[in-house]
Amino acid sequence: MSKEIHLSERAKLVENIIFLDGHTRAGKMFLANLIEGFENVEKFLYFSIPEQISQLNMLGFIEKETAKAIIGSQIDNFVYNRVIGRNLNFRFSDKSSITNSPKADSYMKRLFEEDGDSAVQKIKKSEKIFPFVLHEAMSNIKLFFDIYPKLKVIKIKRNPVDLTYSWFKRGYGKRWGKDPKVFSIPIKGKNGPVPWFAYQWTDKYAKMSEMDRIITSMQTLNKMSIKSLKKLPDNYSKRIHFLTYELLSTKPEPELEKISNFLKRKITPEMKLLMAKERFIPHPKTERKEKIDVIKKNSSKECYSAILELGKQYEEKWEKN
Repeated sequence: MSKEIHLSERAKLVENIIFLDGHTRAGKMFLANLIEGFENVEKFLYFSIPEQISQLNMLGFIEKETAKAIIGSQIDNFVYNRVIGRNLNFRFSDKSSITNSPKADSYMKRLFEEDGDSAVQKIKKSEKIFPFVLHEAMSNIKLFFDIYPKLKVIKIKRNPVDLTYSWFKRGYGKRWGKDPKVFSIPIKGKNGPVPWFAYQWTDKYAKMSEMDRIITSMQTLNKMSIKSLKKLPDNYSKRIHFLTYELLSTKPEPELEKISNFLKRKITPEMKLLMAKERFIPHPKTERKEKIDVIKKNSSKECYSAILELGKQYEEKWEKN
């Protein structure tokens, strides 16, 4: 081309966004199902494009301005479709289904409301917060803050030992790129596909056992999040709220109060209905010894020691209560 082309800014449809972030199996859906119980907060949405674009940007496949343009456009498109009743989920067993919402009737009514400019004005006037579930957004979180300066993030954490066991039971030491139900985009290794976050140890990946791959994944994702957070300006860091699966699932009321203060939105009467559908459990540490035995049996000494150390650090920082 004789003339260089540049992308232009576009008018945004939504600014009030919450990201519900965490590792796979950390309890994001548990958190997401409760988030609608706060005043003027929409039922959560999930689609994988924002997290995939962020990961491809971080790896250098998509440059920053292009990534920002795609993510902003796709989130606006997704919200617009939700508000006019398009692409609603009616699958009863899904947590994201509107049939599991105490506000199901209000979502159904959208099927008969006007679209176009009328829908845009409705969104602008409502001051609703739109929550999105993401995986590993923290690894490149500044990109999202650059798109949405008003963004708030709730990061749910879970003990790495419990996560490692859960990943192993779900086959996440071998499914990346081979199971079509895993929609994360892999990268190329010498002997096949490798998880995107293993880009610095692709050669080692093929030689590792399933459990060692998972443990090294936990180490890698932890380091990536810490590194990304350290680079954030203070005004963005203050817009991230951390909570743990352990406390949310065993002592939910204080954690929900903290979220209420963070979002500056009151807890509504619907919260009791949402909580009644969830499974609240004894503290996961009561079953941790059996999980550690499984991990030890299937891992190398080096990786076993590494996950025990990660678990110890987590317990000291996050499981004090």
